[in-house]
Amino acid sequence: MDQTKWQMGGRVQSTAQAASPAQLFDTALRLHQQGRLAEAEGVYRRVLAIDPRHADALHLVGVVAMQAGRPDAAVDLIAQAIAVHSSAAAFHSNIAEALRMLGRFDEAIRHLERAMQLEPGFADAHMNHGNILKLQGKLDAAVAAYRQALALKQDHPEAHMNLGVALMEQGKSTDAIEQYDRALKLRPDFAEAHMNLAIALQKGGRSEEAVPHYERALALRPTYVAALMNFGHALLELSRLDDALARYEQALVVSSGNTGSHLLGASPLDSVRKGSNATRALQPLEEQCFMSLVRVNCWRSGARHWAELCAIALAQGGLLPPSRYELLVRAAIGQWIADDRAGLVRTLDQAQAISTAIGASTSRDVKNSRAYEKYLGNLLPHAAEKVVAPDESVPALPVIGDSHCLAYHGVAAMLDGRRHVANARLVMGCKAWHLSNSRPNLYKWLFAQLLDQVPENSPAICCFGEIDCRLDEGILSHYRKVGGDLETMIAGQVDAYVAHIGQAAVPRRIAPLFMNVPAPHLDLLDPQHPEVSSADKALLIDIVRMFNRSLAVAAARGGYRVIDLFQLSAGPQGRASGERHIDDFHLKPDSLSLALS
Repeated sequence: MDQTKWQMGGRVQSTAQAASPAQLFDTALRLHQQGRLAEAEGVYRRVLAIDPRHADALHLVGVVAMQAGRPDAAVDLIAQAIAVHSSAAAFHSNIAEALRMLGRFDEAIRHLERAMQLEPGFADAHMNHGNILKLQGKLDAAVAAYRQALALKQDHPEAHMNLGVALMEQGKSTDAIEQYDRALKLRPDFAEAHMNLAIALQKGGRSEEAVPHYERALALRPTYVAALMNFGHALLELSRLDDALARYEQALVVSSGNTGSHLLGASPLDSVRKGSNATRALQPLEEQCFMSLVRVNCWRSGARHWAELCAIALAQGGLLPPSRYELLVRAAIGQWIADDRAGLVRTLDQAQAISTAIGASTSRDVKNSRAYEKYLGNLLPHAAEKVVAPDESVPALPVIGDSHCLAYHGVAAMLDGRRHVANARLVMGCKAWHLSNSRPNLYKWLFAQLLDQVPENSPAICCFGEIDCRLDEGILSHYRKVGGDLETMIAGQVDAYVAHIGQAAVPRRIAPLFMNVPAPHLDLLDPQHPEVSSADKALLIDIVRMFNRSLAVAAARGGYRVIDLFQLSAGPQGRASGERHIDDFHLKPDSLSLALS
């Protein structure tokens, strides 16, 4: 979150002005500086009733309007101040901020350029200029503007913090953290800097270190919705689901003003139901809080209940298309697992219509939903391969993993001479490295919850590795950033992954089986990633082979079996033949039974 500096000064009225307006103005200014905005506005307006051309009063009553969330009124009032006194740099800087809030960036920049022309050493104008450039996606120019502000005024906490935000967007988290630290040294009670530092630590995998900064931000500002919501995300990553739910509830209560809402402790369905507003559409920030509440309840309930849970959430009126799209795709996943083919077809039709309406999007959530929508659509023609166990004498074979587990749900497979029916247990987005990580995280918690549902002394298939072996994420991407010995890196991750699953399986005497990574389907991936070099595409095949070799060694060491999907799907030179694939990554449902046979 950016911090804008508003200029309160600018005493430009004539000393010959009558005493009473001057005294009133001084009173209004003191109230304003104390944060008593409504009282300050009333006194400023008394000044203007006496002197309608009082430039400072026009300017600062406009600043009050801006601080109170009325930027359109602010623009009108500060424009009147500029008409009276056009050479006050602070007036131009503050009207630019109001124009920024209205999205009128070009006009805002013209006023900021005028402010910097009038007062070249005006650090706040340079910082506000940086804020607009960042909103326009001109990150390099924004960083330069923030650095110019700091060259003019080194002890400027807002400029340090905003520079940190821009550096974070450039992917320079270490530099961003340094700027947040500098801002907090200058102003220890800077709530926004505490929150942004926490976000940077969290994104760097240091969620435990982020917690005290979220707590400090909320101690300083208990109704800070963005901090409540991001704190919830950090707690969720630390597998503290009840604590995360409590933060999302607080964020929703504050953003909606519904102080009578009490969601914590309710069942997932009741929590979403109580979080909905039956009387009106949600405000944008309120909708973000609501969707966070829905997601944590999805994790609390498990994928087989998502259709019912998302149906309740979809009853909320006025949801933006990306939110409705995500809910429909989650519902479709639940319908696939519940064998509701008719419902799945209807839901995918609705989801596809919304996806078309959304159009091009860089949103990670939208891209993720589109990947699952496409995958489920590709699975539908194979629904006939799925079977339903005729009676309880046919045991379930849990398949716990990322999206790949869905393909095998309900498929018959022979294991140790006995017929089983595969049962998908989805941990959406989980990678092998989430389970190999030494820190607690949401995915470890979810895996443990699913493992607890497996009967004692039963087998369970684990398929988490494939998502680590892609062109645009996982091991290849990490290796290109940090370098090092690739084979050692992969072996270390796989050893820790297998060890974690083995340890988690011991209390219930569960026998893990590990799926290895299928051959990469480069014929489909090539056109999607023209930016990736031929060398990296060849390296991906080597990475998959290394991963699978390491998995075979680690599994043998623990006495576990490996299901060889690579051999089943590979063509010449380790590229997928395409015969076994239904899309870029996923194999046909019968691949499980073929690989086990």
